[in-house]
Amino acid sequence: MAYGIPTPKYLRVLNTLRKRIEDGDYAPGAALPSENQLCTELGVSRPTVLKALGILKQDGWIESQQGKGSFVRGRPAAGHTSPEYARDAVELNETGDTEILHVGPVLARHRGRYRHHQAGPHLGRRTKPPATRS
Repeated sequence: MAYGIPTPKYLRVLNTLRKRIEDGDYAPGAALPSENQLCTELGVSRPTVLKALGILKQDGWIESQQGKGSFVRGRPAAGHTSPEYARDAVELNETGDTEILHVGPVLARHRGRYRHHQAGPHLGRRTKPPATRS
């Protein structure tokens, strides 16, 4: 059974803004539209825009000044951006496929000689594990 996973909205916003910078729609030094304007124009929520702007800032495409907005820095130097495969996936607007291979219990291994109780009046006291037959 395969499930199609759509490209996250923040990646679509990121791709749109990066393409506009590369195409010269937003020249170096120019102010980007406000967060609210981007929300309205792109039909996404403010946290989605903030996430995309954060990645652009981290990668060196833009810089922000508190109370003034975000400004274009231009194309960042090589090596300071997202890995090539991630950019390619965003540019191609690819979706991933997920296939469930197995569903079942996962057993945790015992982690030590004593176990700690998590609730009750004896919280934090150590008790000996139950006796087991060999």
